[in-house]
Amino acid sequence: MLTADQARLRARNDIVVYNEVKAIELAILTAAAAGALDCTIVVSTMTNSGTSPLYYAEWSGAQPNDVLRDQMAQVITNFTKLGYSVERKTNINTGNTFQWILAW
Repeated sequence: MLTADQARLRARNDIVVYNEVKAIELAILTAAAAGALDCTIVVSTMTNSGTSPLYYAEWSGAQPNDVLRDQMAQVITNFTKLGYSVERKTNINTGNTFQWILAW
């Protein structure tokens, strides 16, 4: 029988988390090279794709989803451990997606 940790790892789609982290890393590197102290990410799997309204619905509490919550938590944990401030705000251009805002 699987342990609870093993079951959680199987439920998590690691490629989604990996791609989200990479998209945010690229935005950080680009913004830092331009002399900025923060960046806003609106183009990633969780912020701008066919599934991004589902991530927004989980984040906003409209449609709870444990797997999506866990994926977003993994992204947040990754960057807070590195010392970044991480926020999510509603994307006013869509109204049904969010944007990541990271500061350093």
